[in-house]
Amino acid sequence: MFKENIGCLNCSAISPDGAMVALGSKDGKVSVWEIKNGTDSQKSWDLDLDSPVHALKFHTSLYVLVAATDDGVKLVSLDSQQVEKSVQQKVYKEDKEVKGPGCNSLCFDETGNWLYTGWSDGFVRFYSLL
Repeated sequence: MFKENIGCLNCSAISPDGAMVALGSKDGKVSVWEIKNGTDSQKSWDLDLDSPVHALKFHTSLYVLVAATDDGVKLVSLDSQQVEKSVQQKVYKEDKEVKGPGCNSLCFDETGNWLYTGWSDGFVRFYSLL
């Protein structure tokens, strides 16, 4: 049971080993909770991604959490609890950079080597994690 108001929850993910749950909100915050005894939980840490979080996925073997946000894809290290890598789509109009599309969804392939992402411009993009 979560003993805190977590705001406007937008998405959630459970780690492959079932020991953690991550919650993403419309205000850009991600909270990671440790699950104890299957029924109780304790907040481990929070991170503000400064952009609405639409989807979260834990990688099966890398110790990272991936977030789909209005600003793109963010890979968060579970060790450092910081964004280690960010992927955005750059868009230019009349030689000026303008806000690009946001990432709405994501998933890994069965090997965990590829990340597939769905974007607000209607495109599916994929990235190698190796």
